[in-house]
Amino acid sequence: MYRIHNLYTGPARNSCISYKFLYLPSSLRAHLPMKHKPFSIYSAEVKSFTTKFIRKTSGIFETIHGENNTADSGGSLQLSENEDQHAIVEKWAGYLRDFSGLAAGSHVLEAGCGKGVIALMLTSLLGQDGCYDGFDQSEHNISSCSENIAKHDPRFKFQHIKIHLGHQTNHSEVKGEIFKLPYQDQSFDIVFAKKELTHVLPEQMSQYLTEIGRVMKPGGTCLIMMFIVNCESENLMITKPTPLNFPFNKGLYRLQSKEAHCQVAYDEEWLLEKVENADLKMEAIKYGSWCGRRHYLETEDMLICSKV
Repeated sequence: MYRIHNLYTGPARNSCISYKFLYLPSSLRAHLPMKHKPFSIYSAEVKSFTTKFIRKTSGIFETIHGENNTADSGGSLQLSENEDQHAIVEKWAGYLRDFSGLAAGSHVLEAGCGKGVIALMLTSLLGQDGCYDGFDQSEHNISSCSENIAKHDPRFKFQHIKIHLGHQTNHSEVKGEIFKLPYQDQSFDIVFAKKELTHVLPEQMSQYLTEIGRVMKPGGTCLIMMFIVNCESENLMITKPTPLNFPFNKGLYRLQSKEAHCQVAYDEEWLLEKVENADLKMEAIKYGSWCGRRHYLETEDMLICSKV
């Protein structure tokens, strides 16, 4: 058993001191000579693991993301020139461990799995008793994940789900405010969404949170990336103009533009009420840099909830 300390990279690494005791799968332990002592993602031992992981899976990464590792259009990952595969693996290993209590036997659901880079990382972090489900609105993404990951690892499953999220109606999709996730009640220890909920409207958000609460096991954790408006972010948007200023104020939420699938920011008090209505308990909010904050975890804000 190892102690995971501050397992993520980024400007706010000192703002979140979180300790988790986790069982590590043999695939990870094999690369760590230490036993029963703390380590950090910044240590040579853990960096050695991530380096070996990237080397081991480099062919799959190239297949999934192409030679230049460019971002997919609607999935869970956005890569930039300054954010390589190594950083993605380190960062998300840290988020899931520090904030969700990821363990070898965890049952994990990813909403908006994209082309599977986080799923690919989890193939080495989940043990034989662990499992992963991912869904995405892109049929192409799911086809890629199924071919490159699920085909080789029966613990991993992917589904294409047509959900209408946004402002325009598409009759071939299930409306976001009435959709149901295709999973049984209390199925998952961890649910996370990196980009999926940054473009949804209030009725859709309420239903999405309700469904997340339904499929989570008691004591489970969800990590949701979104944009949250409060007094601090409002002041920062005025005093420190940024590309994300959400100029279209609709009261409970704000829109970045009038386009069909633009980004949406939510009033914090309204959001906390919806979290409670979904039988979820707010554990923490890790605020992001989108509004000009100097200390932050990610671009978006991270909502961390547990199942009541």
